[in-house]
This record gives sequence, structure tokens and C-alpha cells, in this order.
Amino acid sequence: MNTTPFHIFWDEHYPESVPLGHLLRQDYPGRWFRIHSLPNSKRYADNKKEWKTLLKRQNTLITDLLGTDAEFYLVTGRYYYVDMEIANLETEYHKFECFRKMDLRESEAINLFERYPKEYGEEDGVHYIPVATVTTWKPGTFDDLLEKIADDETRAIFVGIQRPVIVAPYDGGVDCIVEDAVHVKYCKNAYKNWLSQHELGL
Repeated sequence: MNTTPFHIFWDEHYPESVPLGHLLRQDYPGRWFRIHSLPNSKRYADNKKEWKTLLKRQNTLITDLLGTDAEFYLVTGRYYYVDMEIANLETEYHKFECFRKMDLRESEAINLFERYPKEYGEEDGVHYIPVATVTTWKPGTFDDLLEKIADDETRAIFVGIQRPVIVAPYDGGVDCIVEDAVHVKYCKNAYKNWLSQHELGL
């Protein structure tokens, strides 16, 4: 099993960004594509049939990109502000059984204003602490987590170790970072029925 601390792996492979799914698209535009989880770009599942469709799409996509039985970093995290005591903060990910059973390790805090001054104000003093573990992808194993992300209850990203891939589900779809523009073109063709009709692929 990979024993490289997550922050070292991340800084080596993704130095232009931080492990937050919504920032990956702007930091790696040439390696990005997005699929929608439901037909007609519907955002939330309302019934068992739609949940089945959502999970089938996401499990298929993640299996194709990461590979079955592939090791990856599962990464979540928490925000804090400079005027808060970190030790006293309740961690969001501890609310969910799918996270509690994992051996999650916190990395050093990232000053988001320093990295993204246009998005985060200096007066906010907002930092982000990535929390990660190495685990193995098997289809269906992470359905509980995928459902909570799809319902906008939490966030997590899946960072490939053997393959240069990041999968970032959100409430509505999945943002993907692949190796290069050639792989983006291949994936867009492979998942053409799941893509947005928006001219920017959103």
C-alpha cells in the first residue's frame, strides 16, 4: 500500500491547485471535463430509479478512470478561520459513518487567500485543512458517500495513485481531471451521453 503522505504526493503531482473539487476546473482547464449524474442535467435524485441511475453513472465513471481494485487517496477536509481555535472545531466529516471508519489523517492548513486572493478575502482569514487516507476502489463500496455528496451534505475527491486522475463528485455531477487534452477528448466521446449541453461543458 502507498505510504507517501498525502501532502507530498499532492504537491508533486498537482502543484498548481489545492485539493478542493470546485477549484480544479480553473486550475487545470486543459485536463478537465464534467459529466452530469442524471439525464437532462437534473441536479438531484428524487426516487429510487434516479438514485440507481446516479450511482450507476458515477460508479462506472470512477471505475473506468481509477481502475477496479486501484489504490487512491480519498480526500475530504475542513475550513477554519484565523480567529477560531482549531482544536475546538467540530469536524464535519466525523458526522458520517462512511468517514468515521476510515483512517483519515490531517495535512497542514492551506491559506486560501494566499493561493486565491480573488476568491477569498484577506479579512476572512480562511484556511483549509485537507484530510486524507489511502484506500481501494471497488464499485459500490462508496455508495453511501456518493449519495451524501449528491445530496450536498459533504464533499470528497478521489485522487488516483497509479493513474494521473482526480474525480470530484458534487451535487449534480462529477468533475474529472485526467492526464491531458487527448484523454479529455477520449473521455468526452466515451461519456458523450452524460455531458452537459452547455457550451462550456458546465
